[in-house]
Amino acid sequence: MVVGLSGGPDSLCLIHALLGMRARLGITLSAVHVNHMLRAEADEDQRFVEGFCGARGVPVWSARADVTALAKKLKQTPEEAGRTLRYQVFDEAASRVRDGAGRAGRAGYSVDPVDPVDPVGPVDPVGPVDPVDPVDPVGPVDPVDPVGPVDPVGPVDPVDSVDSKDRSVPAVCIALAHNREDQAETLLLRMLRGTGPDGLSGIPPLRKSEGGFFIIRPLLSVRRTEIEAYCRDHALHPLLDRTNEKPSYRRNSLRLELLPLLREKYNPAVEDSLCRLGRAAAEDRAYFSEVVSAFLKEEQRDAERMDSEKVCGEGHPVAKRIRRERAAALHGSILSRVVRRVFSDLGLTQDMEGVHIDGAIRLIRAGGTGRRVEFPAGYQVRISYEWVIFERKLSADPWARVSSSPSEILASSAFSVSPELPDSLAVPFLQPSPAGSSRPLQTVLIPVSKILTGLLFQDSFCPMYAEILTADAAPFPFRSGRMDAVLNLDYDALLSAGATLILRTRRPGDRIRPEGMDGSRKIQDLFVDRKIPREERDLVPILGTQTEILWIPAIRKSRQFRPSAETKRLLRLTLQTAR
Repeated sequence: MVVGLSGGPDSLCLIHALLGMRARLGITLSAVHVNHMLRAEADEDQRFVEGFCGARGVPVWSARADVTALAKKLKQTPEEAGRTLRYQVFDEAASRVRDGAGRAGRAGYSVDPVDPVDPVGPVDPVGPVDPVDPVDPVGPVDPVDPVGPVDPVGPVDPVDSVDSKDRSVPAVCIALAHNREDQAETLLLRMLRGTGPDGLSGIPPLRKSEGGFFIIRPLLSVRRTEIEAYCRDHALHPLLDRTNEKPSYRRNSLRLELLPLLREKYNPAVEDSLCRLGRAAAEDRAYFSEVVSAFLKEEQRDAERMDSEKVCGEGHPVAKRIRRERAAALHGSILSRVVRRVFSDLGLTQDMEGVHIDGAIRLIRAGGTGRRVEFPAGYQVRISYEWVIFERKLSADPWARVSSSPSEILASSAFSVSPELPDSLAVPFLQPSPAGSSRPLQTVLIPVSKILTGLLFQDSFCPMYAEILTADAAPFPFRSGRMDAVLNLDYDALLSAGATLILRTRRPGDRIRPEGMDGSRKIQDLFVDRKIPREERDLVPILGTQTEILWIPAIRKSRQFRPSAETKRLLRLTLQTAR
């Protein structure tokens, strides 16, 4: 168990209690401390935490970062930037504990300093992780700041609270020290800002982090007075942050001014009332979450049966789709949660506001191919025929999906850039092996339109293999595997024509002479027939020569350079498919 330890009363109480129960629970403990460099006493806090852990044989992971500079770089408040940093550090520490890294470090020592990928610079090996923010009147703010930005229609948790069916015991979990008053203050702050029903569920006692680790909050139902009494009874002497006594922060003002007023004039047990509201809202949220999960699970099964796309990026898929008619038939309370859940799965966990959700609901109900609603951070929802597409928008440059450094990809993929066609990639030929034996010609990696992924390809990139075969090795009619994934060409006819194979995307006026048909057809017409969305047509790979289009994978092949019974050598291009 990785415990966020700021040195304040809450976190000190938590780790001390866990130390007393670790044998009975069968757990080992590590502590994490983040130094936000916000206060003059921050380094002293770090030394206190390391000394406390060292005296008790608990390894401590310390990280240090200039949160003020980080906030400026991220264009966030220091509280928001500190929260982002802490989550990164907790996940990194949990990952290292899980993998066994640094567990042999001396107690009370900075064990393998955690690098939370801080954009401000590398993390200092001797800086503490301040899991409790400097806005807690009795100690620094908890590792997870319950006052982060709140969605006016309900907060979008980075990873939704854990489903009741997904509570298997993990190898490593993260323990944070939020208490009952933290919960009440969070609920009141969200109400004042304008939250939805899900936001009223407050801080979840159990959820998953971005790194996939369970976050638990064992003290969430414990009163602050009980925590302070525990510290006194066990002579713990926690750190106190004097800045928490000043009402300059919103949470401090609420704690020091508004809550005392509410207790005095309206409800002496206002915190208890707020926590009861939170529990009731959490029960409703859990129910709605199961309804949303069941709907999306059914949509996924149906989409897979219908050859739905499944496009994967780094950490999150880049697109998901659901059937518009089924989504439009949902009650608004369910549909709004579906929209939030899908975007959360795609990686959008902040800055979604009511105007975005309402716009998406209106779009889904109205339909209309090509219509869209923009979401923050480059996300969007759009209508494509019978589908609602949720996605991260791709670069306008179709080859930008291959690499930010095209020369590296070209070198590794045996691509060569055609100088006269700067927006395309030319695939050079190699000579066949002696004695007419077959051998691999080359392997190239091509970007693939999302719409084609579900039809043919297993990912948003697809390996293309090329080989030269003799007629003896591949007798006519040269069939091999899925024919929409294989292109056979007359190799000698290509050489005689001086043709260069070029991999590119569409251009105005493109036409193909389809196999099995007379005349030619516009590429534009083929795309419309296959219901390829306008936004994706510039991402469809096209293989051709300087003058002819030979192949649009999964869509159409040309009759040009097709092999015949007289073909002596065959150029076979094979795309690795999903099935």
